[in-house]
Amino acid sequence: MSSNIAISAGGVKYAKIDAQKYASSSGDVYMTSMTIEPNCYYEFNENERLYLTLKNTPSEKYEEYMFEFIPSSENFMFKLTVNRAVTWVEEPVFEMGYRYQMSILNGIGRWVRIPVA
Repeated sequence: MSSNIAISAGGVKYAKIDAQKYASSSGDVYMTSMTIEPNCYYEFNENERLYLTLKNTPSEKYEEYMFEFIPSSENFMFKLTVNRAVTWVEEPVFEMGYRYQMSILNGIGRWVRIPVA
């Protein structure tokens, strides 16, 4: 998996992550499986499967997990593993043709989808 990490002027880290190609019995699958850290914005390229784990950090401060992705298949699979409960303002629903931006701040999850041009 290739990634580029930079730090913006505001101090928030940014990481652009490319999906890895895996061979399966039904053909090649593009997927990403990784642990993400709080207070870093992750941009994932198109994925058929996206498996994310939120890194557990013993912090007294806020922790915001931010990421975006584009589902590349009708059979898109998303799995989020967390150590603490996440309450979604609205339960996420994924469709092709959209870019999704998601944020989880101190256990409250929000998401928005934007049509891909």
